[in-house]
Amino acid sequence: MTLSETGMDWLWNEAAGTYCSRDATTEESSGLVTNASFLALYAGVGSAAQRARLIAALERIAGSASDLIPSLEAAAARMFTSAIGAGRSGTAGHLGKDRV
Repeated sequence: MTLSETGMDWLWNEAAGTYCSRDATTEESSGLVTNASFLALYAGVGSAAQRARLIAALERIAGSASDLIPSLEAAAARMFTSAIGAGRSGTAGHLGKDRV
């Protein structure tokens, strides 16, 4: 259990107020809020303050998304789509222009 909790601590992104994926090579946090960010609530890990911030993030997303929980927060999806360029194959095509 301690190893799992240590891993979750490593994934916490203070600026985002959620758990975020990390680049396995650079170990940098993505800073992206995804549906996986909220799995900690089911696992019962994190401090009370972290769980409160997760709930606040969930409430924020609920106000900006038509479907809960999207794979990627709408604002981040727009930035991600812009970053990889319009018309390129890959993730942008899967996001759907009407959904971001």
